[in-house]
Amino acid sequence: MRLKKLDWSALARLWAQVPRRVWDPRRWLAVARRNAMLKLLSVVAAFSLWLFVNAGAREAELGLRVPLELRGIPPHLMLISPRVDFVDVLVAGPRTILGRIDRERLVIPLDLAGVRPGPSVFRIGPDSIDLPRGVQIRRINPSQVTLELARVDRKTVPVRLQHEEQLADGLVLGAVKLAPRSVEVVGPAADLASIQYV
Repeated sequence: MRLKKLDWSALARLWAQVPRRVWDPRRWLAVARRNAMLKLLSVVAAFSLWLFVNAGAREAELGLRVPLELRGIPPHLMLISPRVDFVDVLVAGPRTILGRIDRERLVIPLDLAGVRPGPSVFRIGPDSIDLPRGVQIRRINPSQVTLELARVDRKTVPVRLQHEEQLADGLVLGAVKLAPRSVEVVGPAADLASIQYV
């Protein structure tokens, strides 16, 4: 098989025509006018998509007030300390993802199963809150909650009538009948010890 000799002069002539054909303004103007409306719409659509993606991907912050839900309180215990109902959470992430967070379904569960009487400290961390992927927790306030529980007791105590108002002129207190004569009270064992009657 014989190879043809490369014609350098023909190649040089062809190369000389490239700038004239590429930079020919009339040719580019003709190309631009062909399907001009479709090309304009394509450019607008591409720019809108670029704007939407970049604006949505831009990071933002969002403050959430998440309710604290106590679960699994043993039946023989009751909460005696002031209860914390909400935790303030500051999250950050893309605007599009933050906009999809359903605030109504957010909750921080605290599992009290297995706790003993007395104060218990519960740490609230990022893993306590179920958030979409791509959302980061910046701050949790408070980051820990102290709850005090006491043993529940029952006690039956008598009912007594305490009458302090003065009766109208001409009236005298006769017989007193109480029904029921006793009631069962339920509450923290330490508080029930001091209750002798109702």
